[in-house]
Amino acid sequence: MQQRLAVLLALALTSVAMPLPAAAAKTKPKPYKLHLFAPSKENTGHVFTVKAWGKAKKKRELIVLYHAFGKCAKTAGAAERKNGQVFIDRNVGPGKFTVNHKVVFISPGNGSLCGYLVNRAKGLDSKPSARASRHITIF
Repeated sequence: MQQRLAVLLALALTSVAMPLPAAAAKTKPKPYKLHLFAPSKENTGHVFTVKAWGKAKKKRELIVLYHAFGKCAKTAGAAERKNGQVFIDRNVGPGKFTVNHKVVFISPGNGSLCGYLVNRAKGLDSKPSARASRHITIF
């Protein structure tokens, strides 16, 4: 009986002394976040809104463009060289931001909206502070 109690006590102490799992540990919040919203399907000639929101620890340039027939490039500079059509080019931050832009497509197609938070001092080809993308079909 005493041996059983000693074993149970040892197991109880072991489970109390074990460290928390990694998921329970505190993680630092990301200093830069970017989200994009637009309808996934839209009619040609119809006005709709592209919305970009997020947060920036320091002042950054928000660039949102439409890239036809493919995925978004890794940098804003590469996206512009791929003939991306710029919808939004605005300074944001520090802090939270929301930017809306009205858009009308005059021809059908498939493409991606590509968003970048860029440190302009490092150039458009530097790694962006944050990226976001959204596929869109115009019919």
